[in-house]
Amino acid sequence: MAPVLDGISLDVAENELVVLLGRSGCGKTTLLNIIAGLELASSVVRVDGTAVSRPGSGKGMVFQQAALFPWLTAIQNVAFAARKKQLSAAKVAAVSRELLALVGLAGAEGQVSVRAVRRNAAAGRHRARWRWIRRSC
Repeated sequence: MAPVLDGISLDVAENELVVLLGRSGCGKTTLLNIIAGLELASSVVRVDGTAVSRPGSGKGMVFQQAALFPWLTAIQNVAFAARKKQLSAAKVAAVSRELLALVGLAGAEGQVSVRAVRRNAAAGRHRARWRWIRRSC
C-alpha cells in the first residue's frame, strides 16, 4: 500500500490561505506536522527555500486539542516558547500581552485554564470532604 502522502507537492504563496480538507486518517495532520518539523518526511521538505529538519521559529501551529500547560497562567503559556530565546523579560512580557490582546484575551493574563481551575476546585472539595469525615469520625 502506498504511503498516504506519497507524491504530495504543495506551493503556498505569501499571505495565501490554504485549507486542508479530508476524511479522518487521510494525512492532513501528518502533512502539517512534517511542515512544522514535528515529523520527518521521507523526502526533502522546504519552507521558504529552507529544508525542514526540526521545529523552528517562523512557523505556527494550532492544535486540534487544548495544548496549554494547565498549571500556567495565560501569559505564562504564551511566553513559554520565548524562554528559549535570548530576550529580556520585559520584551517577552510585552510581546505576550500583545499576542493575548490580538486574540481577545487582554485582561486575562493572570488566568489559568478552566480545566485547571475545575481540577483544583475538585481537589479542594475532595480534601475538604476528607477533613470533614476525619473530624466527624
